[in-house]
Parts: sequence; C-alpha cells; structure tokens
Amino acid sequence: MYSKICQDSINCKNENCQLDHSRIYLGLCIRFLIMEEQWVQNDSDDDFPNKNCGDQECRLKHLDQSKFKAFSQSSINGLFPHNLCGIQNCPSHESSKDESTLNYCKLIHKPWAKNICIANIINTCKKKDKGCVFIHKDWKELKYIAKDYSNFKSSCPENLCDKQNCKCDEHYSWITKLNLCIPYLKGICPKKKCLKIHVQWENVNPKAIIENCITPCTRIHHQQLSQDQYIQLQCEKAQFLKLKQTISQSNIIDIVFIMDLTGSMKPWKEEMDKAIYEIIQQFDSTNKGYQMRFGFVGYRDECDKNDKITYINLTHEIEEFIKQISKFEAKGGGDVAEDVVAGFEKALELNFSQHEESLLCTFLIADAPCHGRQYHDLKSDDKIDQVGENYFENALLRFKKIKECNFLCNIKINNSTDKMFQKMQAVFPLLTITTKKEPKEICDQVLFTLRQSLSKSKIIKSNMQQQQILIQANFQKFKIDENIQNQQYNKVDYWKNLVNANYLRQGGTTLQIQKQIIESLQSEDQNCQTLVFKAFDTMNNMHIVLKVPKYIVDLHQQGKLDNQSIEKAEKQAESRFYSSIYACQMAHVFNLTTSKFEGIPPLFYVLPICYTLKNPFYGMTKVYGETFINIQHQFKKYTTNHHHSDPKYYYYSVFSHFSFIESGYTFVITDLQGCVNILSDPSIQTKKGEIPTLDQDETNHYEKGIEIFLQTQHKQCSYYCQLLQLTRNQFQIKNMENVDQTKWLIYDKTHQYGICAKCNQMLQFDLDAQKAENLVSYSMNCQQCRQESADDKVINSYCKCCEEPFQSFQNLQLRCQSEIGICQDCKKTCSAFNQKDSCFYCLRKCQKTLKELRVKDQVIYICKKSFQYLELLTCKKCQKPYKSDIVLNKDDYDQGVYQCAAC
Repeated sequence: MYSKICQDSINCKNENCQLDHSRIYLGLCIRFLIMEEQWVQNDSDDDFPNKNCGDQECRLKHLDQSKFKAFSQSSINGLFPHNLCGIQNCPSHESSKDESTLNYCKLIHKPWAKNICIANIINTCKKKDKGCVFIHKDWKELKYIAKDYSNFKSSCPENLCDKQNCKCDEHYSWITKLNLCIPYLKGICPKKKCLKIHVQWENVNPKAIIENCITPCTRIHHQQLSQDQYIQLQCEKAQFLKLKQTISQSNIIDIVFIMDLTGSMKPWKEEMDKAIYEIIQQFDSTNKGYQMRFGFVGYRDECDKNDKITYINLTHEIEEFIKQISKFEAKGGGDVAEDVVAGFEKALELNFSQHEESLLCTFLIADAPCHGRQYHDLKSDDKIDQVGENYFENALLRFKKIKECNFLCNIKINNSTDKMFQKMQAVFPLLTITTKKEPKEICDQVLFTLRQSLSKSKIIKSNMQQQQILIQANFQKFKIDENIQNQQYNKVDYWKNLVNANYLRQGGTTLQIQKQIIESLQSEDQNCQTLVFKAFDTMNNMHIVLKVPKYIVDLHQQGKLDNQSIEKAEKQAESRFYSSIYACQMAHVFNLTTSKFEGIPPLFYVLPICYTLKNPFYGMTKVYGETFINIQHQFKKYTTNHHHSDPKYYYYSVFSHFSFIESGYTFVITDLQGCVNILSDPSIQTKKGEIPTLDQDETNHYEKGIEIFLQTQHKQCSYYCQLLQLTRNQFQIKNMENVDQTKWLIYDKTHQYGICAKCNQMLQFDLDAQKAENLVSYSMNCQQCRQESADDKVINSYCKCCEEPFQSFQNLQLRCQSEIGICQDCKKTCSAFNQKDSCFYCLRKCQKTLKELRVKDQVIYICKKSFQYLELLTCKKCQKPYKSDIVLNKDDYDQGVYQCAAC
C-alpha cells in the first residue's frame, strides 16, 4: 500500500509521476511506514521496534500505522496535524512560498496554527513543563479557531458529501458550480490535478479561485491572450521610439575639413580656427533641428614622415574640437605637390554617422595638387612618374561610397589645382569647385555650400523614399550559441550538427525594401556577381541588406527571367545562409579564445537571415539578407577561396587556420573579406558529405579546397598562429620555423566595430576600455542594449507555444521583437525546422509537449495537456479509466465523453 505513495505529496514536480499524491500523507515519512508494513507482512509476533527511518537528517513525522490511522480520522478544513509546520517563526508563515529561497518550507502554514505546538498534538511535548515556547492547545480546540478563517462558516470539508444521487444536506450547489474537487478539500484526492479544481478550504472564494483543473487542450487561455495584447502594444511603442531615433539620426550633418597643412597654408589655417563658431551660429539660426559634427584631417608630404597626417574624429563637442585644431601647425612640405591622397585615405577611417540619410559635407582646402603627372602641369613633383593610373580616383571612389547624401566642395586657392579638380569632378558628380577664394571668405563659402547641400539632399532622400516597396515575409535567423564556453563537447559532432542544434529562430515580418540599386552599396570588384539592396526589417527592428545575384536582376530587366534561373538563385541564397551561420559561430569561438591575448581584435560575421517572401522581389521568393554595415567604403578582400592571401593582411589567415583546428579538421573558412573586422560572404571548404548543408555551396571545392589552403594559401603560419599554438599536424610543412611576422593593423582602438549580440546591429566600441572593464567575452552589446538591460524589468508571461508560464525581460522582448511570447525552451526545440507533428486535438506544434499515443495500429500525437486530460477520463458505462483503447473524435474529446472499446 505505502509503496504507491509519493513522498513529495502535493509538492511533487515530476509530471510523469503516477503515485498517490493525497495531502493526507504530506509531512509523513513514507519510508518509515513501508518499513513497518514489511515487518507486519513477515508475520512477526513482536511489535515493530523502530522509532524512526534511520536517516539522521530526516525531519519528517514518524507515525506508526495505528497512530496514522487515528489522525486520518480527524482533520481540520482538510488538514491533518502532520501536514502543519512546527517551526517557530518559519519565514513561510509571513511570505509567499518561493521555492528559489533557502527558507522554502514544503509543509503547510495556516494563521490559525501559527506558533501552536504540533509536537504536543502528535505525541507529547517533552518541554511542556520546561518552558516550551509554543502554545499548547488540543487539536479539537483549533477546529473552532480555524472556522473563523473560512469564507463559508456554515460547513467544512469534513462534512461535505460527494456521493452521486445522494439526498443528504451536505450537497451545495455553489461547490458544483465552482467545479471544486471535494476529495481534495478533504485531503484525499490522489491526483496532483484532476478534472475539478484543487483549492484549499480557506481559499474557496469565487472571485479569487484560479482555474487549475485539467481541461481539454482546445480551450483558450484568455489571460494569456490579454498578456500578449499588452506586449503587442508595447511593441508598437518600441517601433515608434525606433522611428523617433531614426529621424534624429537622419538629421546629423557631418562636416569634414581635409586641409593641406604645409607652411604655405598658415593664413588659411588661422582663419579656419576663427570661422567654426560663426559657421555654427549662422547655420543653426536658419536651419533648426539639425545636429552638426565636425572632423578634421590635415596632410603634408612624404618628407614630413611622422608629421604627414594629423586628424580629429567627428564630434559635436565644438569647444574641444577648436581646442584640438588650434594645436595643429601649418608647417613643412618639400616639393610643390603634396600627398592629398593620404588625406582622403585617412578621412575614410573617420567615425561618420551610420545613418544612410545623414548628410556628409567635405571641404578640401589645398593650394597644391597631388603627386602624379596626370594631375598637374608642375615640374616640382618628386613622384611625378611614380603613381599608378587612377591613383587619386580610386581613393575618391571609396570616399564617395560612404553614403548617398555625400557632398564635396573644393575651395580653389590658385590655378595649380585645376587639373586635379577636373579629374575629381569626373569621379564625384556632387563635387562643387569654387572660384578663387581668399582666407577670409572661408566662413561664407562653407555656409553657402552647407545650405546648397541640404537642399539637394532633400531631393535625394525623396527619390530614395519613392523607390521603397513593402513585402511581407517569413524569416529564419541564427542565434549565436553563447553557452559554448561552458560546455564540454566533441568538436566534430558539435560542428556537424550546428544547424540542427536549435540555434535557428523563425517568425513573420514586413520588409521595407529600397528597390533602387544604390551605387554606394555595391562592390568595387568588377567581377562581383552580387547586387546589394538596402531594407528595413520591421519585426526584427533592424536595417539589413538583401543580396541578389546580378544575373537575376539583368534577366528580370530584360524580361528573360525563367524558373530554372530563379531556382538556382534561391538555392544560392540558402547555401549562403548556412555558410554564414558556421562563420558567425566560429568567429564567436575565436573571440572567446583570443580575448586574453593582446593585439588580436575581435572578429565578427554579419548576422545571416533567410527570407521567404509573400511577393517576389526580382522574381525571387527566397532571398538572403544580413546586417547592414555602413562602412562599405572600407571593404577589403584579405584572402580568396583559392591560393591567394594578401601579404599586407596575412594575419587574417589565423582565423582560417583556427577554424580548421576547432572543427576537428572537418572544414576551413576561406575567402575572408569585409570591413575592418566585420566580415561577410565566407566560402567554407569541407570534406564532402560531412556537413550536407554546406555541400550545396558552389564555392565549396571540398577536399581540394582544404588541400589548397593547407599547401598553398597558408603555406606558412602567421605570428598569431604561433601565439595561439595552432598545430600544423595536417599540413604538408609541419614545422613553424618560417613564420610571417606581420602584426595586426589596428587603426584606432577607440573606434572598433562589432555586431551587437542582442539587436544584431553594428556598433562601435573602445577596445582597451572593454578589456579594462573585463567585458570582452565578445558577446558584444551596443550601448543602448546595455542600458536597457541595466534598467530591465522581469515580466510574467504565458508561452504561446507550450502554454506554460515563464519569465522574460521586457526591454529585451521589445528590442528583439521576434522573441515575444515564446519561452527559451520553445525557441530552441520548436523552431519551424523541428516542427514535424502537431497535437491531434488542438493542432499545436510544440515539440516540447508532444507525446506519441498508440491505439492498436494507429499512431497520433497529442500535447501534454491532452495526455493529462485523457488520463482522467472514465468510461461512461463501466467507469474504468481511459486505457488508450480508442481514439476519441474531437467532439467527444471536448465534452469529455468516453466509452471504452469493451462497452
């Protein structure tokens, strides 16, 4: 008998436990009762000799069978003496029972039994005459005290009758109406939950009862829906704040002065120092609502060596800007021609506003041309025949691509720059060349150009907005496994199963797509076969780019697009998505490994997203997207997926070497390219058949690709391979005697780029500051997400997938809106990729709760709630419980009507 009793009683957390959970056993040592039961079964003539179970730490009541039987006949409001806590001032008397606290007590606490000596009721208090601190009352006395704590004083659970067709006076219509479980009120219901409501007698109140009985899984939780509606309203608020932030950022005007700082420019430098304040005051008085930031690049010539370049990053702190610029001197210089190109190349590294609709105005103030015969008619040029074709034009093209609203003004000082200015104008259509100016005219010229540029930018923005289209879409995106550092794992198995390991998220969204081909976003590589389109993902709350094969756009514009071409392009989009997933996770592991080493900045891959569109875009319904990186002008190719590795950036190949070792020699990530330390478009060389999702990539050359990397592209290790102690066991040349010593070129540690792990947007950070604060786990968070996390509030929700309660952070849900209303477990186990079956009755696809039900030769799947509900049904004729002998139709299931196969 007692072996079928659950020791945890009403506190049992095991959902599959089939033992008896009656409250009458709460507080008793079931092991002790089993020991006595076995003693009796052995037909011993002696009394059971044990006084306890033998466990010195056991704090449960040790009642023999006779005493337990006596107490079971005497309860108060369905409670028994051994159910009650006997600890003086137990914290659970005063506060709600929180299982997460150390003071959590599993026994029952009632105000009418507070500080009552339970030991004296069960046995005899040994301290009764020796100063016992508890109050000594008989059990019967407590019954009258407890009555005052009940909402219904005319009766008590002990008197209630639950017999059917009985005519006695202890049947109450309100108990039937409230669907209360009378056995539970009495403390003898063996189920943790049944078809009726479980509630203790003192809590019986129609206004306060929470529906905790088992119901058909087809019923809707109205409370859950109202919670979801609340969150949805908060989402709309978040989208408004995002719009407000976007408007603010679009009104930034970045003003950059690129200036010749050789000795002849001293009057211009002095005049510019004075002009800054006046420019701000006059412009602000006529153009309200704009934020101006100033930046400066000063250049000289090769002979000035360490003094060749000086600069100030863009800032709105005007006084500090003027203070810094006043420290620069106009000095030096050799031949007449100067290194103008070095000035523009340095300007490319400035911290420009990342918003695509912000405005950039650059002023070139120079009294001499750049080096090269094609740019001037001077004789005084030490490098007149030493610069290549399009030497200046190539740098200017990269500068032009910083943003669409990009204006350049060349302030003419003399005629020597005319030829260079003409070359510049051919490359930069929005270039303005002034007439010959004097130093005192600089303020008026800057103000005039700013006003003209502002007027033109409004036309450009209007044209961009007219080209936007809205398309509804479903998305799949990758969530980095941030817990990998806390795991012991088999490398080969981990990477083989990465895509199937529940790190994919899915949902619905609307894309706001810029249909026009924006030139500044396109690759400079003439062989590039991909076109880039800017878009905004409303649900994920982020700016993205969509990448479409060039041949698709060409065929679409020619009216020759066919299904075969579309199918090929959509397969490319999918393979690109999976390759980027592997690169993203590998970069995260690389950053965790290298975070303790000086001189290695973190590497990031843009977040990959695969969209399935409701309406086609250039004929395609499946397209690849990724985080928008607004530093396209700094895009570089460091290695290829063949033999080449740029010697200047050879240190990047340490990541490829690392990927080969970390994956257990299964694959190597090649074709490293991107903007500074944010990479994209990886090509992964794998062993054929090892990772099927990567086999579809046309750039994957399988074992041949790995062999090329080992024997040619990474023939020698870099200094950083040696630093990380990466093995060369699989290489043809196994020793590290010949090591490339090129050190990592980190231009500006105060303005490093990264990808926020929460909102997936591009961010900037100070590398040294991050290390000093011990924040470099490289699950990097932007400033806004960090601030929101610090101020975050925990909210209680019901998961829309499994219908279980869970806690989440409000700001995080609003920031990453695709995660709303889904618990962490369901995000991992119930993605669209894992949803194979659904509940036969409620049609829910929660894989966490689905169970297989076999009825003869038929197999159906039902959810956990349905399984619990069916377990409690009894045959309407023979009253036997449901034994999976028939499949109930949906109407009988909803009404709880079951007739077994035998009847």
